[in-house]
Amino acid sequence: MKDGKPVQIAVRYISNVTGKPDVYVVMNTGKVTITKPSAIVNWTDAIISNYWYATNATAGKSGADEIHANVPSPEDAGSRVLTVAIFTDMFSNVFDGNFVSGKSSFSQMMTIKDQTANKDYAANKLKVNFIFDKSNAGRTFKGISGQTYIMALSSDAKELVAKKTPLDEGQVVAKITGTNYKNEAATYQNTEYAKDLLNYTAHNALNNDFLVATIGIKAVNECHKNLPIEGETFNVRFLRPLNVIDNNAEIEDANIVKVQEIKIVDLVKFNDWRDAWDNEATYGPYAFNKGYTKYYGIKSIKIDGVTKGNRISTNSNVKTNLGLSNEDAKDPSKWVSLKSVSDQVDFYYIEKSSSYLSNNVLRYTNLSSTLSDFDVVVPVTVEYYWGKLHAYATIHVKSTAGGNAAKRH
Repeated sequence: MKDGKPVQIAVRYISNVTGKPDVYVVMNTGKVTITKPSAIVNWTDAIISNYWYATNATAGKSGADEIHANVPSPEDAGSRVLTVAIFTDMFSNVFDGNFVSGKSSFSQMMTIKDQTANKDYAANKLKVNFIFDKSNAGRTFKGISGQTYIMALSSDAKELVAKKTPLDEGQVVAKITGTNYKNEAATYQNTEYAKDLLNYTAHNALNNDFLVATIGIKAVNECHKNLPIEGETFNVRFLRPLNVIDNNAEIEDANIVKVQEIKIVDLVKFNDWRDAWDNEATYGPYAFNKGYTKYYGIKSIKIDGVTKGNRISTNSNVKTNLGLSNEDAKDPSKWVSLKSVSDQVDFYYIEKSSSYLSNNVLRYTNLSSTLSDFDVVVPVTVEYYWGKLHAYATIHVKSTAGGNAAKRH
């Protein structure tokens, strides 16, 4: 039977008298309209628009494509006993009435078409849940390491899984927890793959290579029959909690008063998912809230490819504009490895202490003639609670102190 087509039904009456033929009755109808239960989400009425964004946008109320999940701020942690480890976004928070007051039932946000005799798909007969939509399966996203991940779903569509290859067992990236749409939430996971994906880009530089999770709405009646819903999906972005920024550190070549050193911690600065940073204030009665550095769990800042006691030029990715023309010196894409220019100018990585974010330094040395200004760019890796971040730190070496003054090496 096809919608919009006539139907022909034949009924056969079997004769029980010998010699008498069976009788057939053929009945024809006009065009038949088949009505299936269905629903459509009324997004305009359903959401609190301030929480919603257009795809990849950073401005709220720019669209209704996605919501942005974040870790608690240090201020929230102080007042509500939360920590940076909690990366959970309750779906009800972004919908009108929070499914508690006003539009307390999600089904009230849907227009349901149900012409079954017993109204089997009536609002009060539906069990509504959030799931990871099947469209997630097979998508690819990038991690900060450069690895591309293939997304997959658990059998119950409650877990979003990342795989390096189709045969990889994979690791869970996010889970939907809770029992129904009123208390369900998306919770980001602290696995290796999840952290790599999370740190791919900053909160204000979202793009199509950055992880997005598509959430679907599943409605099932008392007979365990699914209600088809139109427009039932939306996206969740999990914002990277921390950003590393070049601090543009400076030293002076051959200062005659003191040996020139730069603390590793001074090579970079930070901001969080709100573009905020406060490393002095204490929030709440808890010691871990003493400054954002501790709150975000910054464990180490290291120079890539350089071991303690060695020169940073051993890493060919340490670049400089030393020896370049004035024009090329302004273009970082034309800078060359420090080692290829000179073995007389360098920095030594000195580890003075193994304590938390210690006073480990880069010690500058120039074993040759006086110098004019130049720059060195150093690759660094910062490890914090939610993984590792990579950045380049610039060191501006100012002209030799006193012009032709004697240098202290």
